[in-house]
Amino acid sequence: MCVLTGGLRAKVFGGGTAEQKEEKLKQLDNLILEREEMLKNAQAQLESFEKRALANVEKFRKQKTSDITDILMIYIIMTLDRCKKSKTTWVNIKEACDAM
Repeated sequence: MCVLTGGLRAKVFGGGTAEQKEEKLKQLDNLILEREEMLKNAQAQLESFEKRALANVEKFRKQKTSDITDILMIYIIMTLDRCKKSKTTWVNIKEACDAM
């Protein structure tokens, strides 16, 4: 039972010498500094990604407008060509009827 309470005391109140405690504190401080540096790097990467993503979205919007304009122009040209062909066909039909 004494072994269990001794171990429990060491966990709760800390065990070891003052040098060991100092070493643990230094390790924890170093770990905190490393994590803070990792956090800064992650935030910088996030900002970089965000800028690139926003630039891509803006590029997509501009390209979308350009593509829609091109598609509508092609549609208008095709419709005009089809109308001209239809008119020519009806003119030929009229001339054939008039010739009868």
